[in-house]
Amino acid sequence: MPSLNSSAEKQEYLDALFTGEERFPLLNGGMGIDFTDETFVAEMARQRRIGVFAFSAPGYRVLENDLSHMTPQQRVQTLRASNQCAIAQKTQHVRDQHEHAIVGANVMKILEDYPATIEDIIASKRIDILFVGAGLPRDLLKRMAQDDAKHMRYVPIISSAGIAELFEKLADRGKGKRPDAYYVELPQFAGGHLGVLKGQDPNDTDTFDPVRIREELQGIAPGRPVILAGGIAYRDQVQAAFDEGYQGAAMGTRLLLTQESGLSDGISRDMYLDPSRDVCVDAHSPTGYMARRLDVACTERTAESVRQAIRNCVSCVKARDCEFCKNASATNGELQQPEDPHYCIARDLTSTRLGIAKICFTGSQIVTIRHDPLYESDGERYVPTLAEALEYALNHDAPQGAQGLQVR
Repeated sequence: MPSLNSSAEKQEYLDALFTGEERFPLLNGGMGIDFTDETFVAEMARQRRIGVFAFSAPGYRVLENDLSHMTPQQRVQTLRASNQCAIAQKTQHVRDQHEHAIVGANVMKILEDYPATIEDIIASKRIDILFVGAGLPRDLLKRMAQDDAKHMRYVPIISSAGIAELFEKLADRGKGKRPDAYYVELPQFAGGHLGVLKGQDPNDTDTFDPVRIREELQGIAPGRPVILAGGIAYRDQVQAAFDEGYQGAAMGTRLLLTQESGLSDGISRDMYLDPSRDVCVDAHSPTGYMARRLDVACTERTAESVRQAIRNCVSCVKARDCEFCKNASATNGELQQPEDPHYCIARDLTSTRLGIAKICFTGSQIVTIRHDPLYESDGERYVPTLAEALEYALNHDAPQGAQGLQVR
C-alpha cells in the first residue's frame, strides 16, 4: 500500500480499490474478542496493510467483574457502555498514530449489541471499511445510504454467492446502498464461526469452491471487488486468490500468532504451536453456528459454573437465542441437562483473551504453519512480531500437503 499523507490521497486510493483499479493490500481477519485490537491494527497500519478491528464486544474487560448483583438489563447496559467507550478509545489510539491509514472494523450481526455498535462505528468517523458477518444485515443497506455513513464502505462476509444475490435484489428494489465489495470466507479452512447452514458440511469443497463462487459473483455483482479469506497463510496462496479473480486476500491465524495480537504469547506457544493439539469443528457455540477451534477444554459444566454464567449473563448473543442459556437450568444443585455441550462464549472467549485458554478459535492451516521455522528460536517455540510474520508469509510458499487454499 502506498504511503497516504492526506485525506484526499486516502480517498483517491480507496476509490481505486473499490473500483477494481488497484488490488487490496493484505488484510487481517477481524478476530474477537479483541484479538485484533488497537496495538495490532496500529502495527498493521505501520506495515502499510489494512488492519481490521474485532468490534464484537470490544468492551469485554467489564466481564472480569462480578455482575451477579445487577438485573439482566443492567448487565446488558453495562456491556453496552463499555463497548461504546472501547470503540472510541481504540479507534482514537490508531488515528493518533496513523491519521490517514485505511482501517477496518468487523462486527457480528448475531450480537445483541450489533445495532448500537454500528452506530458507534459510524459516529466515530475513524473507520473506513465495515465488515459484517454471522447473520444477514438487511438493515445495513438503508443505514449505509444515509449521509452520516457515506464516509464508510461496507462489505458483507459471505460463504456463498446466494447471500450476495439477496443483497443485490434488495438494492434493486430500492432498499438502500449496494455493498461496496464482498468478503468470501471459505468454511473448509476458516477459523471461528463458519458460514454454513444447519445440515451443511463445512468441508464440502464442491459447495464452497472459491473459483465457482467468484464466477457466480461476477455474474451477480459485476465489477464489484471480492476479497478471499480462509486457508491463506503463504505467498502462493495469496497469489492463488488473485489468479482466481479475487481483488484481495485476508489472513487470520498466521497473524493471530504474533506479539502484537491480543492473544497471549503463552497461549500461542502452549496451545497453537503445540503439535499435539488437534483441531475440531463442532456445533457447541451458543450462537448456533458451527465453529473451528483447537480441541481445548472449555469451562467444566457443573451446576455452579452454569449458575455463575447465568448470573453474569450480558446477553452477548441474545439470551433468548443463546443455546447455552436455553439449556442452562440447574435445580437443587443438579443440572437438568448435564451433557449439553454448549459453552458460554462470553465467559470462555474472554478467559482466552485474558490469558487463560478456554475457547481457541483457529483456521485449519494451524496444523501446517506451526511447523514453519518462523516459530522456532534457539530450539524453543517462538512467537514472532507481526512484521516477521508478514515477511515470512509473503516470501514463502505453502509446503506440500498444506491444509489451506490449494494452488492450482
